[in-house]
Amino acid sequence: MRKTLVLGGAAAAALMISILPVRETSAAVTRTKDDCTTAWAVLGPGTQRGQDAVREVVKEHPGWSDSGYEPMVSQKFQLMVFNVVGSQDTVVVAHCGHGATCNQLAEEMEAKHADLSDPVVVCTVDNPSPLENGRNL
Repeated sequence: MRKTLVLGGAAAAALMISILPVRETSAAVTRTKDDCTTAWAVLGPGTQRGQDAVREVVKEHPGWSDSGYEPMVSQKFQLMVFNVVGSQDTVVVAHCGHGATCNQLAEEMEAKHADLSDPVVVCTVDNPSPLENGRNL
């Protein structure tokens, strides 16, 4: 059975309001503009399994660096865990300085771990509104 709900109720609705998808490569991945310099990718649940899955995907791409967010730099991002407002849930999020990088991360997560969630990528200066208390993964 496919798990499609990462964010619950109001949190999911609030995130969806802020999303302006450019195109979708699969029905399960919502992309942002490739040239976004403040992209955020909600990659999966913040559980140990979700965190391990994200680390595995990153490790498979030696050109990628999770050493930190840097505007306008592709292939580099910061991995974080956020609390979902109004819930006990957490999610793993990548903050990318290039939208295409977050889009690629989301697509790889969907391809390798489709059972975890449906990744969502947004272009916004601050972290997506239904998420709080971000900390490094």
